[in-house]
Amino acid sequence: MKLLKVMGVGLILTTLFMVGCTNKEVNNVSDDNKTKIIEESQNNISLDYSIEEQIYKDENKNITIKYPLITGYEGEMTMDYINQSLTNAVSIYKNKISDDIKSNNERTELKDGYFNTNIDYKITRQDNKILSVVYSGEGKIRYQGLDEEFDANILSSKNIDIATATEIELFNYIKEDKLEQVGDILDQKAKEKGLGGFEAEGVRIYFKTDSVVFYYMPLDDSAKKFIELEVSNEELEGLVVEEFDMSFAS
Repeated sequence: MKLLKVMGVGLILTTLFMVGCTNKEVNNVSDDNKTKIIEESQNNISLDYSIEEQIYKDENKNITIKYPLITGYEGEMTMDYINQSLTNAVSIYKNKISDDIKSNNERTELKDGYFNTNIDYKITRQDNKILSVVYSGEGKIRYQGLDEEFDANILSSKNIDIATATEIELFNYIKEDKLEQVGDILDQKAKEKGLGGFEAEGVRIYFKTDSVVFYYMPLDDSAKKFIELEVSNEELEGLVVEEFDMSFAS
């Protein structure tokens, strides 16, 4: 099968994850150290950094977004770039929507973007090699020029190589000459889930300790749920990039 559609990584799904309008943002580490816990137990790992939860709120548009930043990492510049990536993952939610505002600061019309939106996160892999964060939630969206509201099912991820601050995405994770082999694996995984096969655009990934999850929205325009295909690290051995060069986020 052809994997050409798959390689539109990060471009097609971007519009699904855009949210808007800066309002106020606060650091919020709760009394019980409300850090998101990784699905897999990693009690034996001594981490070189810690996680602190941040909360962005826009009360005018009823938006709440939770996201993590790292602290305590020895390489200060690397840590800054990692946090820039983690912040960028939610900054796209703040820059899209615009209002018509009356003098009394009341909202009169939502022109474009998300509102009534709640986004949380979970950390699916956290070690000294890779940090993988999955953002999920639901909301409402209004597209520019359309006087209609749509329900939004939000799923996004940010994967970072800790040593280099490189963002890991499908396009730089799968070896270029192994795309077809990975496509065959995903096709088989899709069939095992009762799907007709693997056919998608804008595929993205997130990491677990022993596997990688490939997720995408089906090509069917009526689809509202993301499909997730989990592939073990063993199955991907020799097909993926293991080491990344220093490539700080812009």
